[in-house]
Amino acid sequence: CSIALSDYDSARQSQNPDLALEVKNGVNALLAHQFTANTAATTETTTPWSSLLTSQPISFTAQGTGEVSVNLGMTFTPATISLTPVYRGISVEKKISSYDKDTQTFSEKPVFSANAGDLLQVTIQVTTADSLNDVQLVDLLPGGLEAVSDPGSSSMSPYFGYWWSVFNDKRVKKDRVTWTGAYVHAGTHSVTYQVRATTSGSFRLPPAKAFMRDSPEMMGLSRGGSFFISRDLSAESPEVRIVSVGTYTATVNLYGTQEMRMEQLRSYQTLLAVPQPCPSECSGQGTCDQETGECSCDIGFSGADCSIAEGTTISTEVISPNDITAFIRTASPITPSPTPSPSSTTDALSSASGKKPIVSALLVFAALIALLH
Repeated sequence: CSIALSDYDSARQSQNPDLALEVKNGVNALLAHQFTANTAATTETTTPWSSLLTSQPISFTAQGTGEVSVNLGMTFTPATISLTPVYRGISVEKKISSYDKDTQTFSEKPVFSANAGDLLQVTIQVTTADSLNDVQLVDLLPGGLEAVSDPGSSSMSPYFGYWWSVFNDKRVKKDRVTWTGAYVHAGTHSVTYQVRATTSGSFRLPPAKAFMRDSPEMMGLSRGGSFFISRDLSAESPEVRIVSVGTYTATVNLYGTQEMRMEQLRSYQTLLAVPQPCPSECSGQGTCDQETGECSCDIGFSGADCSIAEGTTISTEVISPNDITAFIRTASPITPSPTPSPSSTTDALSSASGKKPIVSALLVFAALIALLH
C-alpha cells in the first residue's frame, strides 16, 4: 500500500507541490495557504457556525502544480441539554442507581443526587427494531463523577450457537465511557459501569448516545438532566415531591437550584413513563418524542409522520379510462400548471411532467397497459 501511495504521489507531483489553496464561503475566506515542498505538511482552521453564510456554498480553489487533500468537518455541541430522549431509529435509556451497603447491591430506583464519595452504577439500555452493524455507544460523564475501572457488564446474545457480549469493546476515559458493538441484533441490550461521586456541586447530566458509525443519522439520545452531589445530603433541605405516572407512585427528593429541581422532577416522570411510538418512525425525516408519540419534522418536511415534502401537494383525483392524461398527475408543485387538452396529449404531458415528449409517450403507453389489465 505504501509503495502504491508513493507511486501515486510521484505521478501527481504531490511530493513537491507548488500551489495556492483558498477555501471560501461566499465572500468570506475560511482558509488560504501556499503549499510548497518546504512548508508544513498540514494546515487547519476553525470557523464558528455563526460566522458562516448559510445561504452561500463553500468553494475550493487551487492554483499551481501538485495536489493537496482537503478534509471539511463539523463539530456540533447542543446549546441546551434535552430533557426528553431523542429517537432516530435507536432508543437509548440511562439510569444512575445508588449502592446499598447493607444488601451490597445497587438499587433499582434511579437517583439524581449523591454524597461525595458514594459509589454509583450507571445502566444504559439500547433498543433497536433492526439488526445493526458497527454501533458506537458513548456516555459523557458530568463534572462531579469519575468512572471506576470495573469490568462492568454487557448483555449477552446468541450468535451461531455461541453466547457473546454485544458491546464488548469498552474503553474508560476521564470524561467518558465508550463501547463498540460490531453486530447488534434487533432487540434490547444493556451495559453497566460504576462511577464515584468525587466533587460536591450541581452538574449537568449529559445524555448517552448510540449511533451507527457508517450511518450516523441512525442514532438515539437518552434524556439529559442534572445531578447534585453534596458533602452531606442529610444536612441539605430537599424538596419532597410525589411522582405519579399511571399506576406507579413514588416519593422523591429534589436538590439544587429551582431549575435543577424541576429538571430532576421531569427526569423522574419521564423515567417512569412508557415510551410512545411515533407514526412510521417519522419516515426518517424527523425526531420522535417518545413521551407524546409525536414527530418533530426536519426542515422541509411536514405531516404527522413527516412524509410530506413542503412545497408539494398530493392529488386525490380518480383516474378514468377516458382521461389518460390524469395518470401523470401525482405529486406536483403547488404552482398550477396548464391543463392538457386531448388534441395535444404528447405536448401537454411533456409540459406537465417536465420530461421530453418521448418519455411522456412512454408514460402514456404504460398507463394504457395498466388500464387494459
